[in-house]
Amino acid sequence: MDLDTTPQEPANVIEGNFGNKVEKANLETAKIKVEDRSRGRMKITVKLNAEEAVAFRNFSQIKPVEITEEMFWKQCFMVGCNTLSNNLRSLVEAERARQAAEETPEIVDGKEILTD
Repeated sequence: MDLDTTPQEPANVIEGNFGNKVEKANLETAKIKVEDRSRGRMKITVKLNAEEAVAFRNFSQIKPVEITEEMFWKQCFMVGCNTLSNNLRSLVEAERARQAAEETPEIVDGKEILTD
């Protein structure tokens, strides 16, 4: 019996944009700390492992020179929040439309008939 001895990538590794191997984000092991601060403020801390830190630094190199690094990351965070919000809004609207279509009565011979 022949055994395949070629090395296999772990399930959590994907090929990056430049042919490099990149570990997929694992939200189960992510270390994110959220603290409520005084005057309605909030502090969010994200701890990255070595590979994630390299990816983070590489991504930050696309920052336009006219904005600060802090502003760049604030914008990235807010764009992500807005995108997530828009995606959730679309899902809610689609579900409402689906429910409305199910509850719309049919009219047969001038009489409303509710369908299940």
